[in-house]
Amino acid sequence: MSSQVVSILVASLLLPAPSLAAGIIDSSKPLHVVATEVIVDEPAATTVYRGNVTIRQRATLILGDEVIVRRDDPKGESYEVIGQPARVEHRPKGEQKPVVGRSTKMVYWLDEERLQLHGNAQLDRGEDRLRGERIGYVLPTDRAFVESGDGDRRVRAVYDPAERPPP
Repeated sequence: MSSQVVSILVASLLLPAPSLAAGIIDSSKPLHVVATEVIVDEPAATTVYRGNVTIRQRATLILGDEVIVRRDDPKGESYEVIGQPARVEHRPKGEQKPVVGRSTKMVYWLDEERLQLHGNAQLDRGEDRLRGERIGYVLPTDRAFVESGDGDRRVRAVYDPAERPPP
């Protein structure tokens, strides 16, 4: 069976409009990184953090076993997070509940403000939840793309009507 793709306007379903629109990482603010090991390769424009990596910046927390920062990615600076699971938590300004993403691998492109979760991906906000093999999230447009992967696996979504104001 071919992959099933679900395109969801997150503003009306999973994440309210202000959600992640400010971006996950602000390039003008300092990042606080804790890891067991760091390898900086300036000629390759790459930094690799390994071993229980924690990256914190204001309202954002990124956790993983390994984080690779690429400054020469054709799509702009990228953060690849690998873990069991890799996790990102972001509390949008003025919001009570954080947006939490989990997967075995995730990539965030700073310039495009785009997050991709790969492998047993899940995106939560309060009681609302999206699950699939892959989730792409475009922050400026508040749009998520959820893909089930191969086989009989399907996309799953849970929406709590109490989480959204009445239309």
